[in-house]
Amino acid sequence: MERTQERDARNWALTQYNLGLVLSDLGMARKGADDFSAAVAAFKASLDVYTEDATPTDWADTQEGLGWALAQLGALGHDRSMIREGRTAMEEALRIYKDYDGAADYFAGRLADIDKLLKAAT
Repeated sequence: MERTQERDARNWALTQYNLGLVLSDLGMARKGADDFSAAVAAFKASLDVYTEDATPTDWADTQEGLGWALAQLGALGHDRSMIREGRTAMEEALRIYKDYDGAADYFAGRLADIDKLLKAAT
């Protein structure tokens, strides 16, 4: 069965999320703006279905992926506002996961990495 947003919205959103992860990995490996742009689009598509109220952890996971992709894309283009947008998305994910074991350290590391990107962008 074909996964479309109309037929199976939740699994379609999961596919978009996973696509975003793969594209982000490709972007990291190739330092490719096109990969990160496509990842951002996939994560944003997933967020059409994943909402904070209905699926908070799916929403937060997607915010985390979106934040990382935006920060990396912004760094490639020296776009501080895009890096800050990525940081905001990462902070949103942390807000949901703040009470989970290990989450604070994980997100502190990710936010520190994003802050380094901000400092390097001129």
